[in-house]
Amino acid sequence: MNALIAEEHGVPVVLVTGDDLPCRAAATWAPDALVAAVKECVSRYAAVCLPPARSAELLRARAAEAAARPTRRPAPSAPADTGPARRRGAPGRPHRFALDFHAPHLAATVLAVPTVEAAGPRGVAFTAPDATTAARTLKVCTTVAGAAMEDHFR
Repeated sequence: MNALIAEEHGVPVVLVTGDDLPCRAAATWAPDALVAAVKECVSRYAAVCLPPARSAELLRARAAEAAARPTRRPAPSAPADTGPARRRGAPGRPHRFALDFHAPHLAATVLAVPTVEAAGPRGVAFTAPDATTAARTLKVCTTVAGAAMEDHFR
């Protein structure tokens, strides 16, 4: 999502770090970016990590390489329309996001958020006119879902 916001403002994504999954996915949304996978995803809560010294070495090397490369500034995205997001001055294009919760009651609670619709028994989805609006909507959804969690899950 941060890369989408950067794109809307003409800022290139030059380096993607983290586990192997977002580094691999970056080829679709930041094809010119270098990657540094410092861990291998096992599950949502677990990863096989490189030793800290090796991670630091890889991150420094890839960051130096990314900083030294000439970059192409992407043109800011074309305006999606003349709706509220455009009036704020935010360039953009529509983005659709889907969220899957571990419990159906969390998805049901998040349906109170404007523009959010059901997407399966534990899921919701929304389309935002630009990435900044999408980030704000995601924040509201996670805050509402967090408030609806039962105490033993906190």
